[in-house]
Amino acid sequence: MATATPPAAATPGEFAALLSQEESAIGQFVTLLQQEQAALTAGQVDSLDALVAAKNPLVQQLNRIADERRYLLQVAGFTNDRAGFHGYLEAHGTAEMRAAWERLQSLAHQAQELNGLNGQLISQRLQGASGALQVLLQRHQAGSGVYGPDGQKQAGTGSRLIDSV
Repeated sequence: MATATPPAAATPGEFAALLSQEESAIGQFVTLLQQEQAALTAGQVDSLDALVAAKNPLVQQLNRIADERRYLLQVAGFTNDRAGFHGYLEAHGTAEMRAAWERLQSLAHQAQELNGLNGQLISQRLQGASGALQVLLQRHQAGSGVYGPDGQKQAGTGSRLIDSV
């Protein structure tokens, strides 16, 4: 009966490569969030679909990388959280890995802030659209047409110019 061999502990080089992948992916994500914010600010809602379509694979990639990092930490005997990664860096990390981790943390913080601001911009846009829709619905309910579907004259439209004709 064969016994399962435990997975080999990850080398610092594997962790460095993983950090590099994560830093690249989150940098791309931040760029897309900045483009999203510019589109929202300028009212260019047509470009949002393409930005969302570009963000989704990056989110999946970031999740995959985070899962791999957690697995490598466990295999190396550390907890699979930030504290575990800090412990790994203290025990096996290089100056380059520590610098990459700091850059990664900064980018993650930037992404979190941008995402929150974009959420606020979207909320404001939705409130504005909802308010405009309410105004249109109220006008429609008050009798906004000169003639109804049956061809008969409707009650006043609220416009003196049209109602005086």
